[in-house]
Formats: sequence, C-alpha cells, structure tokens
Amino acid sequence: MVCNYRYKNRQCHCLSGGYMARSAKPRKRKPASQRSKLPRYVVKLHEDDFFDEEDAEVLRFDSFDDAVECCADLNIP
Repeated sequence: MVCNYRYKNRQCHCLSGGYMARSAKPRKRKPASQRSKLPRYVVKLHEDDFFDEEDAEVLRFDSFDDAVECCADLNIP
C-alpha cells in the first residue's frame, strides 16, 4: 500500500501504509563555526550603591568555571 502525505511543503511517499512521524527526519544542527564567538559568561564589577550599569567594569569568560574562580578570587558572592 502506498500513501502520500505532505511534510514541510514536500510530497512524500510512505510504503508502510501509515504516516511517518516528524521525528523520523533529524534536525540539522548549525556548524560550530556559525555559533557566536562572544564570551558566554559576563561579570559586571560595581560598588553596592552603584546604579549606572553602563559604566561598570565588565569581565568576560568563555567557561563558567573561570567566571566562578574569578568571583571567588575577588571575594564576590
């Protein structure tokens, strides 16, 4: 038995007699080169009574462990 159905504007054929699940076609992943090159973790340094975040010193880290280690070294909770 052959049946036709549409999947994302494409005509497909199913020979099993039923409909193929959407998960049967794997999603394409973006290559690593297209992912953002910006650091993932940001620590802003300012005093407790400091309200202007635009003037705060910013430290950027690629890994979470590096950010946590830096905060521990600076006694930031």
